[in-house]
Amino acid sequence: MDAATAISDALVAKYDRPVPRYTSYPPANHFCPDVTARTYTDWLAQIPEGALGSVYVHLPFCAALCRYCGCTMQVTRKNDVMYNYLKALQAEIALACKAIGHKLPLRHLHFGGGTPTHMPDDALRTLMDSLRQAFDFADDAELAIEVDPRTMTQAKARLLAELGFNRASLGVQDTDPQVQTAIARVQPLTMVTDCVNWLREAGIIRLNFDLIYGLPHQSVATMRQTVADTLALRPDRISLFGYAHIPQVKKHQALLEAHPLPDAHARRTLFATATADLLAGGYTAIGIDHFALPEDSLAQAAKDGTLRRNFQGYTDDDCPVLLGFGASAISQLPGGYAQNVVSIKTYGETLLSGHSLPTVRGYGLSEADKAHREVIMAIMCRDTVDVPTHMLPAALPALLPLIADGLVTLTDTTLHITPRGQLFTRLVAACFDPYTQASSKPHARAI
Repeated sequence: MDAATAISDALVAKYDRPVPRYTSYPPANHFCPDVTARTYTDWLAQIPEGALGSVYVHLPFCAALCRYCGCTMQVTRKNDVMYNYLKALQAEIALACKAIGHKLPLRHLHFGGGTPTHMPDDALRTLMDSLRQAFDFADDAELAIEVDPRTMTQAKARLLAELGFNRASLGVQDTDPQVQTAIARVQPLTMVTDCVNWLREAGIIRLNFDLIYGLPHQSVATMRQTVADTLALRPDRISLFGYAHIPQVKKHQALLEAHPLPDAHARRTLFATATADLLAGGYTAIGIDHFALPEDSLAQAAKDGTLRRNFQGYTDDDCPVLLGFGASAISQLPGGYAQNVVSIKTYGETLLSGHSLPTVRGYGLSEADKAHREVIMAIMCRDTVDVPTHMLPAALPALLPLIADGLVTLTDTTLHITPRGQLFTRLVAACFDPYTQASSKPHARAI
């Protein structure tokens, strides 16, 4: 680490505080119940014909609980539970499409969870049939699905390819056996390798790996080995997320406190180590926590300034409409955000008994919100941003310490995050967030 990027422990301690991840603006913990099913229906009806859309489907079921998990999920091996959820999904898709009033062209589809591949094969097939009937899939649409290597089979890989999926995200997290045991996600490297080979043999060649730093028992040595194992398998994209320890929200995470968790200094070292090895391995850094091969579309989007950020992280998806289906799913429309009820049981009851969209909260965007969102998302995606003059007075009190510490520069209205400041990007974005500046709501730590 050279003088330009050197960061002291004192500097980390000074700025290591909770801030949003800014996968949306305002962040989801500012959503309120004023946005109802009626509000969402009205927003759907305003989508013009020809508008391009993306769809996210939340499939929350897993075979087992991972102790680090922060997702909306349910452990089950009962197929009838998953089939009932499928019926609710079909009902929600039908209600949303009825409100839109025309067949929306679809450019991106993402199945997240939970573990989407834990769903029975015929349920996945039925769900895809329903989506293809409801939406007009573009010929070059990206169809992505999250995969757990522990439950993957060669037959499942072939099914996913048959259904049209052309990208898969593998939950690798860490390849060290001691770390895997602590987090209750044991998957030997051979299991991950088999999964990768099966997917590629089936024709799903665009692969993402999800890695996590900040887990129990991680060290520089184990992190370097995880990265080396990853480089050997050569996925197209890699996310390197910091573990968010929030046992006050996700009570099962308290189980990890029986093991030593890395402190802020150790987390920074783990991230820096992984970043250096990934860059040396030929990957391009994307935003704050993603990496991609130079020829991947995400790297191209970062290069040409079209990179975007959404609830899955960084994306090259520029569609103005994102429809979320399933328990806890969030939709993003020009009018604002609408989130479904989190309870899987209530989600099903609302749709199958009440025959109503399961919207329980959201946020209607004002013109000021949209302006702040544009600046914040630009900061999250690029290191140099032109800031509207009228936003600077409110942001300056929070910006000035960052400027004094060499983390950002401000020339007239041009804000630049220095190499030294890359680790603090979320803090820079928060300077332009009037909600977070005035809020004590919980967020993941900045570092």
